[in-house]
Amino acid sequence: MTRERSMPFLHETKHRVRLPAIVAWCATMTLVPCGCRTETASASAGKHGASDLADETAKTVPRLERQLQVANDRAGVARVQEREQEAANAHAAARVEAELKDLEDQLAELERVSGPARVAKAKLDLALARDALAEQEEELAQLEMTYKAGDLADKTSEIVLTRGKRHVERAKEKLELETKDEQALEEAVLPHEHDKLVRQIALKQHDLERAHHDGDVQMQEKHIAVEAADLEVMRAQTELASAHDRSAK
Repeated sequence: MTRERSMPFLHETKHRVRLPAIVAWCATMTLVPCGCRTETASASAGKHGASDLADETAKTVPRLERQLQVANDRAGVARVQEREQEAANAHAAARVEAELKDLEDQLAELERVSGPARVAKAKLDLALARDALAEQEEELAQLEMTYKAGDLADKTSEIVLTRGKRHVERAKEKLELETKDEQALEEAVLPHEHDKLVRQIALKQHDLERAHHDGDVQMQEKHIAVEAADLEVMRAQTELASAHDRSAK
């Protein structure tokens, strides 16, 4: 038989010594119900989540403010470009309109003033050429009648008659040229100038229509750009307002 069995009071004494130590150790422990542990963990997680959200909002707000500023700048640029395009279109249309009016004035001047005046001058030149020829022919006839009478020497009469005949030939050539010039002016030159101005006016009218059409298209594009820029500003404003609301909560 062992010593413990032989002395049972030692075994009991041993257990009595250990029990107070166990009780003392248990006293140092804090017993927390399961539900309390869950609530504490949730509260801690909530605090961490709120802190992270605040940090994220603090970073987001400056970025959104910068985006809003950029959107406002772009909207301003779009409006400036729209005004500049409108001014450029007006200038281009005014230039084409001025060119068209100049051509129309040239056509009117040709039809009412310069054309008839040039025809009248050509007819006058032709008439003068006829008169000059007639006068030269009359002078030559008088010379021939005079020298036929034999008043002057044969050599002198030959010189005078040759000169008179030469003047008649020059007068005939001039009359022929004046006749051709007058005919060409009425039948070719003036009609060609008239038709050329008419074609130029038609082309310039087309240019004016094209300028107005292109201007309308360009203004529509600029207007769309302005609207898109305004929408971008509204979007940036909305996002920034939402970020401020989140930070306030």
